[in-house]
Amino acid sequence: MIKWPRKKLANEHVGLELRDDGVAVVHRQAADYGNLLKRVDFLAADINSSREKMLGDYVKEQGLQRMPCNVVLPQGQYQLLLVDAPDVPDDEMRSALRWKIKDLVSISLDDAAIEFFKLPEDGAHSRKKMVYVVIAEMERLRSIVALLKSVDLLLESIDINELVMRNLASSLIDPQFDGRGVAIARLRQGRGSVSLFKKGSLYLSRQFDLDYQAGLLEDLPSDILALELQRSLDYYERQMGQAAPGVVYICGDGVTEDKITDGLRASLASSIQYMDVSAVFGMPEDIDALVLQQCLGAIGGSLRTEQVNHAAN
Repeated sequence: MIKWPRKKLANEHVGLELRDDGVAVVHRQAADYGNLLKRVDFLAADINSSREKMLGDYVKEQGLQRMPCNVVLPQGQYQLLLVDAPDVPDDEMRSALRWKIKDLVSISLDDAAIEFFKLPEDGAHSRKKMVYVVIAEMERLRSIVALLKSVDLLLESIDINELVMRNLASSLIDPQFDGRGVAIARLRQGRGSVSLFKKGSLYLSRQFDLDYQAGLLEDLPSDILALELQRSLDYYERQMGQAAPGVVYICGDGVTEDKITDGLRASLASSIQYMDVSAVFGMPEDIDALVLQQCLGAIGGSLRTEQVNHAAN
């Protein structure tokens, strides 16, 4: 979403997702054979320790000082809107969008950062040009800049959940499905989200409430989840004129493969699969599968490089 340019790409990156319940941290190294996740950790929030101290101690312990870092804002810390694109050049788009969305946002635009990226031209039946607009409070972004400076990490970008999920989709998807698209449903305590991607672009993002506490032994609310997935796919197919996605990945806090029941798998025409990132990334054998699920945002953030252009510059 927002980039801090560096002179060159490094072969190691840190991904951070700054969640309300803690910090997800991933240390990724690029190698000739693919990506190696050297560390995947979730630092749970502690009332007796500040986020700055907790993360700073971790960076020192793991020797991550001065490493390039991509930060992910979780949903709830920004707004994402899909609107008609103003008929202006790209270099005037932010100013035009600021005026267009002033009555649609819940935060003051006087101290907000705005970024945008375009919906692919085939994403609307009318073929009208549309853009996604990301709005975040500048104070929150300034606090992230200060946090990374204090823990001695080099900030490269601040990104959003939907776009780092796209990075994961690009790594996971079978090439045979790329033309049809892929959906990712990420579940958190009390809520879920569905994002649909095709050929590396975000087409649709939806959020919904979910009666789910992310407990280890808790079943997924399959009926309501299936309904929300179907609503998302219906919009993608009918309103956006797209074919059904080739695969729908289920992931998130407390999600395990055995929780995806036969009934849930049978609820959609598209294939429903558990998102198993251990199948495509190298990693130490002792990394817990549930921690991997907590850290999906940070994994996606660590996959971003300056070669990926999430938003128009």
